[in-house]
Amino acid sequence: MRLSVLALVLAASAASAQPGGWPTPPAGPSVSVDLLYAVGDDLGITTTDVDGQLIEDGELGIVSTALVLGARVPVGRRLTAVAELPVAYAAYDFPESVDVSGFYADGLSDVALGNPYVGVQAGVRPDLSLDLGVRVPLAPNRDLNEVNGWEGGLRAAPERFEAYLPDTFAALLGVAYVPALNERLRLRLRAEPALLVPTTDQVVTTDPDLALGYGAALDAAVGRATLSGGVLGRQILTDGRYDTFFDADAVAVLGASVAVGGVRPSVAVRVPLYDAVLGQDATVALRLDVPIR
Repeated sequence: MRLSVLALVLAASAASAQPGGWPTPPAGPSVSVDLLYAVGDDLGITTTDVDGQLIEDGELGIVSTALVLGARVPVGRRLTAVAELPVAYAAYDFPESVDVSGFYADGLSDVALGNPYVGVQAGVRPDLSLDLGVRVPLAPNRDLNEVNGWEGGLRAAPERFEAYLPDTFAALLGVAYVPALNERLRLRLRAEPALLVPTTDQVVTTDPDLALGYGAALDAAVGRATLSGGVLGRQILTDGRYDTFFDADAVAVLGASVAVGGVRPSVAVRVPLYDAVLGQDATVALRLDVPIR
């Protein structure tokens, strides 16, 4: 039994250092697919005539999703290379009473490549790991009069906005502590300072920002399944480009994963415990981890 508990802690330690923070990735080389969908981000629209008289109340339908392709490859006894490629999608459905014929010439939806992450993870001991990585600013930035796919990424994953926001370089350091409380329970604690640097001068300020991400969760093993609950968040500590608007105060997270035929599907719901600036009520996240044999 001690050996199984040690394996559980090792897996959790490796997972919590991932950019996504999901539990129990497969041991050894693996690939993963994340799909995130923002819930409740539609907006009410009131249409008036030139005299200010109400014509119609309607709703702007919004679809905000993100897809993240990830890979983990051990490069030594204690080191693992980690990479991910995020892709975001945004779509808008205006009420018939709203005339948008003079705008959005390229349509009301867009898919955009995000900022790839490359990094390395180091296992300091079975319950402690460190990871260091960067996000390369490759996300395209279209005219603001057009639909930008990266907007969907901001709503689906506001606590990881730098994965989707154009003209942003990020350097991240993660510290994960995952002690086993008993044979079935483990605690996951994580702190992640990040340096966020604008790579364009087309903003009010080009000053970099320092952010601090945090997370705390409790995992319970139930047979082949793992049930998880906790909180995560992100605070901008300085007064640069990303101050205030990109704060993601405490977010409640409930999730579950199960081992099935060598792969591990997972589901989680993230509910902001604050008034989200971009209006989303929650994010539903699906993940699939697949080992490479």
